[in-house]
Amino acid sequence: MKTRTDYVALVACTTLVLFAQGARAELPFLSAGRTVQDGSRELIIQWSQAAPNVVDWNNDGKLDLVVGQRKYSMIQVFLNQGTVTEPIFNGSFLVQNAGTNLTFDYG
Repeated sequence: MKTRTDYVALVACTTLVLFAQGARAELPFLSAGRTVQDGSRELIIQWSQAAPNVVDWNNDGKLDLVVGQRKYSMIQVFLNQGTVTEPIFNGSFLVQNAGTNLTFDYG
């Protein structure tokens, strides 16, 4: 069974765009792309040098958006409240440990 891979790109350092792959996995092609929404507005990443990743953060079977950021060394999570094929995001949170924002070293 061939699987389909979609791509998320950070555009102009703040805007996320989803490029969905077409149904023919043997001849991949990408859609024109659509801006990822946070509620009714465009999802904006407030940090420069951000690294968006799509993972199932809370094990609910839906792909969530996890954004690592280099300057402040924090991780921001947008939980998907829609479906795998039609994600809906409505706000985010910073990953914490014992009530403090979790930070990481980079090098």
